[in-house]
Amino acid sequence: MRKVLFCIFAVLVLALSVFAEEPAATTAAAAPEAAATAVPPQGWLKPVVTGAVNFSQAGFDNWAAGGENNWAWTASLLAGENFDMEKWLWENTLKLKYGMIDTETADPKKSDDEIRLDSMLRYRLGIKLDPFVAFMAQTQMTAGYVYSPEKTEVSAFMDPGYLKESLGFVYSPIENLSLRIGAAIKHTVTDKYALLYAGGTDKFKSEPGAEAVLDYMVKFAENIIYVTKAEAFTDFKASDRTDLTWDNTITFKFNEYFNMGFNFMMKYDKDVSTKRQIKESLTAGITYNFI
Repeated sequence: MRKVLFCIFAVLVLALSVFAEEPAATTAAAAPEAAATAVPPQGWLKPVVTGAVNFSQAGFDNWAAGGENNWAWTASLLAGENFDMEKWLWENTLKLKYGMIDTETADPKKSDDEIRLDSMLRYRLGIKLDPFVAFMAQTQMTAGYVYSPEKTEVSAFMDPGYLKESLGFVYSPIENLSLRIGAAIKHTVTDKYALLYAGGTDKFKSEPGAEAVLDYMVKFAENIIYVTKAEAFTDFKASDRTDLTWDNTITFKFNEYFNMGFNFMMKYDKDVSTKRQIKESLTAGITYNFI
């Protein structure tokens, strides 16, 4: 399974890189004078803060095939702000997400929970390849549970928590496409669940390794946006073990405020499970740009 997931990641990287070359060349040929005279803004650039609330609901009344009334909601906030220093660019993104599902016969359960901070400083060489240093922190807001055979807590805030420092080169052939490759140190922070997430009794685990991160966004139409992020990390101490995460979201915007979205995420982390993990959701709701 690890080899299959790695192949998917590699094919995706190659396909997007090849696809990106032609638009970049066309744009440069069409407007050489504009590229030469354009002066990018300096200092803190305009921040972006977007919030969304999505809902789903199902109700049954004398339904012969059976079913249970339920409803679910997910709230998210995405904030980003960059600092431009001509040769240097500092990019920062904060992602918050939380969701619950409620049924008639059971207590409300958490369906989504994420806190993630990404920060990257890159030096512009004037080509499509720039050196970078980056930091990532990821955890959850509240306790998580499994419900079979009984309700059992299996995670909490910063239990686990993940920290990662990396440096290397970032390749950006066109706008909205970047591929980072370099060395990284991944830290796993735990408290009560060290055995489950760190594979032992140590509450702080560090793993030096190699990392590749692909970020891509494309508009299929003015109201259809696809965003994907693929991450791979290989521990230098155990080169046969590669952690993989592939997150995909496609959003259909009906107007400025209302949208429908589909998210598919696949993960593989041998410290947590020897099998791949999959999460998917289909939602409809409201999106608002605060800034």
